[in-house]
Amino acid sequence: MQSSAPPRPTYTPALISAWLEHLGWKPAQLARAVGISAMQIGRLAKGERPYTQPNIEAIAKALGVTVVELLAVDPTDPQSRLRVAAEIARIPPERYAEAISYLAYLAEKRITPDAE
Repeated sequence: MQSSAPPRPTYTPALISAWLEHLGWKPAQLARAVGISAMQIGRLAKGERPYTQPNIEAIAKALGVTVVELLAVDPTDPQSRLRVAAEIARIPPERYAEAISYLAYLAEKRITPDAE
């Protein structure tokens, strides 16, 4: 009887690939910006390697997003409530009243992307 190697653990992947695609970046560009190898970026993106707090923060900073966005917001999903929340978080406080007015208008009019 042969003993087989235990299965490799898998980790929840960050949305690195989705952000790279959304921003038009290549893994090698991100690797250079962060200072880790493109292979490590690929393994993190696939969930084959756990990310550490320092490397996930460096990746988020390089991509110009928050760690929460990198871990939870799929930028390729236009229906994502988290994406809406992330965009709202980018609004400067002095424009909150204007943003609320727009959101209230959109909610009241039941505007859909197809209707625009």
